[in-house]
Amino acid sequence: MKSQLKDCENAIENMLNAIQMGIVTASTKTRLEKLEKQKEELQVSILQAQLQRPNYTKEQIVSWINRFKYGKADDPNYQRQIIDTFLNAIYVYDDKLVFTYNFKDGTETMSLDDAEAVFSSDLSNDAPPPKLLRFVMNLSSFFLLS
Repeated sequence: MKSQLKDCENAIENMLNAIQMGIVTASTKTRLEKLEKQKEELQVSILQAQLQRPNYTKEQIVSWINRFKYGKADDPNYQRQIIDTFLNAIYVYDDKLVFTYNFKDGTETMSLDDAEAVFSSDLSNDAPPPKLLRFVMNLSSFFLLS
């Protein structure tokens, strides 16, 4: 696309040079308008392609990962930062939890039986859930109310 843009810009430049030399016809104007439209479309296409696949340097990636390196797991602000970065939403149903993450194909479903096994708690009783499960439930209500 960049080489097509360069060719288009050269063609526009040639048309402008012809106009300066006095070569002006109806087809000259039509051709110049088509070239300018093509140039705009190519510029938009190039920008869209760049947005779809940003180029990050190794230093930028390491810097971003280091944001999470020294956080304290008990700090609510740190927890919120991790959740906001990686987790999109949690949907709570009668029989399952559905986690959606902020990356491609980032959906995971967990049955309540699996949650009970992981968190060592019987979710059907009235006993308070373990600290981690309480955190997940608070997190899910946060996302559902947001």
